[in-house]
Amino acid sequence: MRVVSGKYGGRTIKTISGPAGYRPATERVREALFSILESRGIEWPETDLVDIFAGSGSLGLEGLSRGARSAWFIEKDRRAVEVIKQNIKQFEISRDKYKIIPKNAFSVIKNPPDNNFQLLFIDPPYGCGMVEPALENITKKWELNPGAIIAVEVEKELNLQHENIPGLRMLEDRVYGQTRIYLWILDNKQ
Repeated sequence: MRVVSGKYGGRTIKTISGPAGYRPATERVREALFSILESRGIEWPETDLVDIFAGSGSLGLEGLSRGARSAWFIEKDRRAVEVIKQNIKQFEISRDKYKIIPKNAFSVIKNPPDNNFQLLFIDPPYGCGMVEPALENITKKWELNPGAIIAVEVEKELNLQHENIPGLRMLEDRVYGQTRIYLWILDNKQ
């Protein structure tokens, strides 16, 4: 797997094989997702992002490659955390550009970090029912400004069109192979 574009474009991202439902965001999906984000006005040098359920960290690394101001990686699996560290070391990413939080994503979601992210990636293992509770907790507990974007990557069968999450407005619902991408924007504070 490789970084699609930017400073680290074409460089290999190390990954791990994981439990059922674990899979890194493919190059095709990342390319599509980042193209959508850029068409929606994301300005990378002004963007602090968080990669929740980070796995190998491919979404956060892609953001850093494109010039994101900072990326936080939330991942509980020790092997995955080591792979994120190896990728960061291999790319020689400055310490002030990233933070790795080696904890269960829900413990962090329920006790949010002190950072006002403009972009949140939620990419949980497929088939585990984690997306809706993650979105609900984030919109209730996190301090986000209107206009923050939440990008979710799930299995294509998971239809969240019916989900009415207060404070969020759906921007995109697209399918790429076995993957579905949703984008929501934070409309107002609760």
